[in-house]
Amino acid sequence: YWVFLVTFSLGSAAVILWSYQLTFRFPGRGDDSKRIALTGLVSFLLLGFTSWVFDMLLCNEHVIPVANSLPGPFRGMTPHVVWHIAAGLGGYCGAANLCLCRMEALGMDHSVSYLLGIVPVLKGTRGHGHTKKTS
Repeated sequence: YWVFLVTFSLGSAAVILWSYQLTFRFPGRGDDSKRIALTGLVSFLLLGFTSWVFDMLLCNEHVIPVANSLPGPFRGMTPHVVWHIAAGLGGYCGAANLCLCRMEALGMDHSVSYLLGIVPVLKGTRGHGHTKKTS
């Protein structure tokens, strides 16, 4: 278990530092790229990681009794569920940010919209930097 914790933590730290460097230290990054990166970092680190640690430390003594007393469809829902949702959103934002950084580096025309105001949706359009393959 400790091997998993150490390797997962080091791998996550490396990806986060690399993503930060790519997004905030390179010139020419747009506001959308920075917004997506920050959304991913906040989701993964502040929401996901915090709820995971809380769940791991207090699960049996405090979390399970409260989770089992929740009403209806929320019954049994622990902070571990929040971890999965937040880590998933953080990972998706990380991948979307890398795609957006690549589009910007290639000079591709693109648009970014936000599902529910949070989840980024990228769309590349034909334009500068896009080459059409011919046979």
